[in-house]
Amino acid sequence: MIRFAKPFAAAALAASALLVAAVPAAAAPCGGLKVADGVVEFGATQRINDVRSKAMEACLAAVASELHARAGVRSVTVAARVADSEEARRVGGVAASWVQERLAAHGLDKARISTVVPRIAPGEAEGLQIAFVERRSFRPVAQVWSLSGRVWAGATLGDLAPATPGTLVSPQQYVETGQGSVAFVFLLDGSRLRMMPESVVRIGGVTYSEEAGRNVQLELLRGEAEVFASTYEGPLRLVTGNAIAGVRGTAFRLALPAEERSTRLETLHGTMSFAGARAQLFVTRGEGSRVDDAGYPEPVRPLLLEPKIISPVRGTHAMGELLSWRAVPEADAYLIEFARSAQFDDHYWDATTKRVQALITESHTPGKWFWRVTAIDRDGFHGFPSRIYAFTVPGPPTP
Repeated sequence: MIRFAKPFAAAALAASALLVAAVPAAAAPCGGLKVADGVVEFGATQRINDVRSKAMEACLAAVASELHARAGVRSVTVAARVADSEEARRVGGVAASWVQERLAAHGLDKARISTVVPRIAPGEAEGLQIAFVERRSFRPVAQVWSLSGRVWAGATLGDLAPATPGTLVSPQQYVETGQGSVAFVFLLDGSRLRMMPESVVRIGGVTYSEEAGRNVQLELLRGEAEVFASTYEGPLRLVTGNAIAGVRGTAFRLALPAEERSTRLETLHGTMSFAGARAQLFVTRGEGSRVDDAGYPEPVRPLLLEPKIISPVRGTHAMGELLSWRAVPEADAYLIEFARSAQFDDHYWDATTKRVQALITESHTPGKWFWRVTAIDRDGFHGFPSRIYAFTVPGPPTP
């Protein structure tokens, strides 16, 4: 059980949606528009083949008008979702670029409009989608549940305030972890976000209701985050500078390696859609992939198996004793995590080694320590973590 300090009432997290349609849907551009929580929803499917038509022109004029009226819009993304073929991707790219040009012609800043051409899932219809990022001030939609080390939150990077368990986070605000620090962030829909050291996440928007389902938009700006998504209907999207991970009812890790210009995905449970600007694929449990700077996802690869802990698994163990585990085939290194709690959110610290053993050191101050090990392959992909065990370090002898 993740502990928390100050529960926040559901009423404090209520979100609102703006329905933009004052005339019957049949007479309205796009068949009607609903602009809410970072997504432009059309009343009728906007087909790729309808690009350059008068109806599409009227639709885009209406979209631009609504977005232009929202002073906090920071960026707009046009997605042409097409079948998995070279010709379809070419046509989709042309269509998305045309939409970008027309939105700019109707008053939006072209520099803030980007295009992507993701692949559709089997049985899904092709079409255009438009999303946006907006700086707005709303009631809190997330909470820093627990943390270890130095964590900050707020509206402006570089000027964030120290966070404590119970800190509330509003849409468009940031959470940042320092060196050797971790944080658990709980979202309105019940999803959990575990931020690893030296990471930055922007909570783009979180809405949830029993009637409408959920819509969660997150952005990973730096570092690594592990997501445990709730099973409610509706999208949860975690975005980086070159990739989008879409999810429902799954657990996964997403990382932006500091030394690489790529986004790495590791799926621990369920199935993920993983899209770059050039292509999209699906990554199921026990698989990983990464999107390069050009927007191409790599073919999926199997994640490494969990290490089997040898010792210690319980009891009292003094400084200088060995921690050991069985080697995992194809492992290049091992991440060892320690904390005072089984959730790894209290006095957290970690170490990396290429060996299959480590020492209990002076960093293990007297008391109970939980630990686990994760194998890492030569390309930096993390596998499944081992089972969690605990040992107790004795205090100094009594005179």
